[in-house]
Amino acid sequence: MQLIIAYSCGLALLFSGACRYVVGEMCSLSGIVCTLTAGMASRKFLYPNLNIESQDRVVADLRMLSGFAETAAFLNLGMTCVLHDTQYYK
Repeated sequence: MQLIIAYSCGLALLFSGACRYVVGEMCSLSGIVCTLTAGMASRKFLYPNLNIESQDRVVADLRMLSGFAETAAFLNLGMTCVLHDTQYYK
C-alpha cells in the first residue's frame, strides 16, 4: 500500500511540475502563466484521481515546497538589501 501511495504522489508531482514547462515552451508562454495554469489544471483533474492518503501527502509536500520557496525569496530580498554594493547606486 505504501508503494502505491509513493508512486501516485511521485506521478502527481512529476506531471504537475515537469509537464508545465514543456507545454509552456510549446505555446511560448511565461513561467508564471505556466505555473498558474498547471496549478489550476492539477487541482481540477489530478487531485480528485488520487486516493485519500496520496491527496494528504501531495498537499503536505507542496506546502513544504512553497514554504522553502518563500523562505528563499525573502532571504534573497534581505541579502540583496543588506549586502548591496553602494557604488552601483552613485
